[in-house]
Amino acid sequence: MLSWPVYNTAVTLLVSLVESSQRVGAASARKTKIRELASFLKGLRPDEIETAVHCLSGEIVQGRIGIGYSTLLRVVPPAMQFPRLITASEAEASDFYRAALAAGHEGVMAKSLDAPYEAGNRGSSWLKIKRVHTLDLVVLAAEWGHGRRTGLLSNLHLGALDPASGEYVMLGKTFKGLTDAMLERQTQEFLAREIRRDSGIVYVRPELMAEIAFSDLQASIRYPGGLALRLARVKRYRDDKRVEDADTMDTVRRIYTAQSGAEQ
Repeated sequence: MLSWPVYNTAVTLLVSLVESSQRVGAASARKTKIRELASFLKGLRPDEIETAVHCLSGEIVQGRIGIGYSTLLRVVPPAMQFPRLITASEAEASDFYRAALAAGHEGVMAKSLDAPYEAGNRGSSWLKIKRVHTLDLVVLAAEWGHGRRTGLLSNLHLGALDPASGEYVMLGKTFKGLTDAMLERQTQEFLAREIRRDSGIVYVRPELMAEIAFSDLQASIRYPGGLALRLARVKRYRDDKRVEDADTMDTVRRIYTAQSGAEQ
């Protein structure tokens, strides 16, 4: 619920509509929902009914609610407004993106100025732009797939060598980014390197390395290294490099330290 003064009748209508929608959602009985909707719509002017019906049905079209961005800027306190930039300059866009990262955000959202607003639907006109890191990590194990991946080793257990202990440290799992050809190939390669298996997991000799893209690292009590990959996906297998050239936990910790410093 809004906590600042409302000076625009259209904004007042929107607040009342949201409150009514919440009451309808909280009601379990169908008759109660109908009574709430009827009571709300009965209090509207004839020219407001169409807008309210679109909003309540989740079919909001930008402009139909009578509130433009300039109106919101007038009634929303500056401290509660999100930074916004309209530009055709790549340099300005890059500066804006870097400022978002420096403020601790994952990235920015880009939207076409001509695209309508659709409640609850980002659609193809909205683009999420965020940083992506990559690491060359060693495959330590893989899990048997399900559904269309039944009979194939799919979910990869990824790790990096800790120079201090000489042991591989697991950093997370992923089954994303794998093509059908990669699934077929890795199943054969893993089974040829199998050292043991249990509970649907095949453990392998650390001889295969993959380039893994991920958004960031997060602290984790689940893995012995204390860190876990976030939103990891496979880009490719690194047949062009030796497994001895894979990234180590030293590199992983440097990325986490740099990331944590940017978030503070």
